[in-house]
Amino acid sequence: MRFATLLFLATASFANCADAGDLTVVEAVWTSSVADRQFGKRIEPNSPSRPLYFWTRLAGGQESLKALHKEGKLPIRHHWRASNVFGAHIEDQEPEQEGGKTLPAGNISDQGGLSALVKEGKNFTWRTWTHKKTVWGGTWTVTVQYADGSAVLCDGKPCSWSIKLGD
Repeated sequence: MRFATLLFLATASFANCADAGDLTVVEAVWTSSVADRQFGKRIEPNSPSRPLYFWTRLAGGQESLKALHKEGKLPIRHHWRASNVFGAHIEDQEPEQEGGKTLPAGNISDQGGLSALVKEGKNFTWRTWTHKKTVWGGTWTVTVQYADGSAVLCDGKPCSWSIKLGD
């Protein structure tokens, strides 16, 4: 599995996903906070920043929304994985969201009138984020996944991002 490390990049752009119409991960950011659905200060590799947020912006249109519904791929989730000198640890539980709620990351059809928007032939953008309050030094990886656990594809490979944090 290929992991692209996000350094201090403004955005990460990718080609269309092959299996969900025209769905794309347009931007992905490691950040220290989210306010009003926008990411805050970017986190640089080897930083001791806590908590750790992963923020993404997805874009698509009518084809992607139809494909996601038809293929049962909603909700879209962030799957977290951590590794350090002691080994790898898979985060099986849902990442935390403000107020202790779990994140309905990809429940895009019922939010903000997206179905009506794409019926008019317009595209949508969907910003979503997850975070970890308890973070230790090592490499943290997030893979953007469909409800069935398969990875969203970017340029034909799983959409995954890694960042190495200091102690």
